[in-house]
Amino acid sequence: MGGALAAVLVAAGVAVLVHAGLLLPSWVDWNAAQVEADLDGDGAEEVLGLSGRRMQVVETDGSVSQAPQEWKVSDAFAVDVDGDGLLEVVALVWKRGSFGPSRPFWIEKDSQGYSQHVFVLRYADGGFDQVWLSSDIRMDARKAWFDDDARLHLVTLDGKESVWTWGEWGFVLVE
Repeated sequence: MGGALAAVLVAAGVAVLVHAGLLLPSWVDWNAAQVEADLDGDGAEEVLGLSGRRMQVVETDGSVSQAPQEWKVSDAFAVDVDGDGLLEVVALVWKRGSFGPSRPFWIEKDSQGYSQHVFVLRYADGGFDQVWLSSDIRMDARKAWFDDDARLHLVTLDGKESVWTWGEWGFVLVE
């Protein structure tokens, strides 16, 4: 009886740690950054902050907007990915499940584990509007950056680099 109770307690403890995002891969680089940029196009620079797996924007008046708590953000950028003259916030995010609320029709149930995603967001009216959210990128992207042509570079754990550019709807592999 004691062994069964111990097993239940261990399972419950692991479930709590997984739910809190504390059992994510140890190789993830949780970057801390502050980027000053006019994210909402109003002529004033906001501060895009990244710290402790959380992303936020601080307005010039001191008000703060947080990304959803269930997103564990390892990196974030302010870049005009779609060439419309306005900055988007692009974030490398770990979240539970491989998909969002819309999943392929042949997938009956989304996974409950954490997976890595690229999110493109627009900051407006004190919050994040979702422009494009990838499904699980199915690679272990350790490092990300944007070049001068607003192309996304992802480098995997084994050092392989892929380059992505914005297509009509989402990022498209270039090389």
